[in-house]
Amino acid sequence: MKLDSVQSAVPVSSIRPWSIRASDLWLWSEVGQSWVMDGIIPEKAIMLVVGPPKSGKSLLVQDLALSLTTGTPFLGVFEPPRTRRVLYIHEEEHLDQLYGRLSAIGLNHGAEPWGLPAELGVVASQGFSFDDREQMLRLQDEVAEFKPEVVIFDSLYTMHDRDEDNVTEMQPVLKALQRLRNRGNLTVIVVHHANKSGWGKTTPGNIRGTGAIWATGDGALLVSGSGKQKKVEIVLRHGGGREPFTFQPVSDTASAEQWGNREGGLLVGQPIIRFEVTGVGVTQRKAASPAAEENTSLNEGEWKVLRAVAALEKADIEALKERVHWNEKTVRTFANQLESRTLLEKDRLPQRGRRSVYSLSEEGRRLLYSDPTNVRGST
Repeated sequence: MKLDSVQSAVPVSSIRPWSIRASDLWLWSEVGQSWVMDGIIPEKAIMLVVGPPKSGKSLLVQDLALSLTTGTPFLGVFEPPRTRRVLYIHEEEHLDQLYGRLSAIGLNHGAEPWGLPAELGVVASQGFSFDDREQMLRLQDEVAEFKPEVVIFDSLYTMHDRDEDNVTEMQPVLKALQRLRNRGNLTVIVVHHANKSGWGKTTPGNIRGTGAIWATGDGALLVSGSGKQKKVEIVLRHGGGREPFTFQPVSDTASAEQWGNREGGLLVGQPIIRFEVTGVGVTQRKAASPAAEENTSLNEGEWKVLRAVAALEKADIEALKERVHWNEKTVRTFANQLESRTLLEKDRLPQRGRRSVYSLSEEGRRLLYSDPTNVRGST
């Protein structure tokens, strides 16, 4: 079945109104860039990971997924701002092969093969296709139930039956990606191939297929290199990307020195994939406003929960979970931190039993009004 009606299967937010008064936009949107991975993956973006076949694209996103879900460094170098739930949809390998790869990478993130993070959801070799309404409805259900903040599609050519050079044929697929991002407040990462002219050096101009694929994204990780060492260039439409770096996957086995005391030594000799990274750097970003600099005592999560309470006026944990798309533990932690700083007030409403309802304190209101758009973005 073609995709003419499948876009309606993309999750729709039940919180944000369809029409917003301009005077209230500051309550519903964020100004300034927040990051899934600083200088590499922006929040609420559609990012492409592009390179020739066998260039390490899947390894790259698999390590990213494990980094985000364990809170450990991406490629052993780049620290994630916080842990996130990730949904990884993979159609290139059988589940057994994928499990072996994730287990080997997972050891590099401190996760045993039988203890991979529950925050990582995996859809593997299920025949997922943007052209299949049933599969798209399953995606809707999974996003609603699992509540990921990042969805990774690996890779695009396996998930449709369309002519990638034909913009008319590809538009429904690209619109489905946009709606998933917009309606679910998600970061979407799409693994895609370079055309043959890009097998030496990948650029935006040699991404395979219609130029609309590149135009749909907010940026790309461009992977080049025919040998073991791969170069990654980060191109972001709004700037702020890290300088290019190189990575090289290294296959090894878990040593007795590092793993001998864990799980009774059962992990010694298990396959492990680690990465050697060189050329790490970051470009300078624009300085934040003076008002934002005064508020550096609040981290990104506290800002987000504070502004969510302002938007909802009074909110319990369930309402805040729906607003910010985080799990209960994370939301409760930030809400309690804000209450301890006297920025939120907590009341128990009789009709809600023992449920606590949060609202802005006077101090919290003054802080929001002093920097209503949080131009600082993140600490």
